[in-house]
Amino acid sequence: MANNVKIYMLTVSPNSGDEQRFSRLEFWLQNSAVINGYWNYIPFVFCIKSQYSASDLMRNLKPVLGSGYLIAEININNMDGQLQTQAWAWFQEPPSLNLSGLPPLSGPPTQPISQLGLGQLFGPTPTKNI
Repeated sequence: MANNVKIYMLTVSPNSGDEQRFSRLEFWLQNSAVINGYWNYIPFVFCIKSQYSASDLMRNLKPVLGSGYLIAEININNMDGQLQTQAWAWFQEPPSLNLSGLPPLSGPPTQPISQLGLGQLFGPTPTKNI
């Protein structure tokens, strides 16, 4: 993995009163230039690869999620748990480059939320590898 890419855990509160926030989050994860890969094998938990700091990610996420989330860096040399094999393998895979064209610090998507789809919050979501 590239030396400057870090892995973060984003935990999102499901009770924010904004039912569209997960659609916006899914769009942002798939299209933001600050994201080099992510997975969502656990409901409301997203593991993210990025070259940016937690503070930079927070500034990008605030227009997308509002409040009710936590970003913390993961130390891949000191973690354990019960996950699917492909979830563990993702931590060792090289980060992908984001070729989608959304610049860092972008706001919420301009596309109507109803067209984005909620995604699979309770099932395996494909990892973003370009």
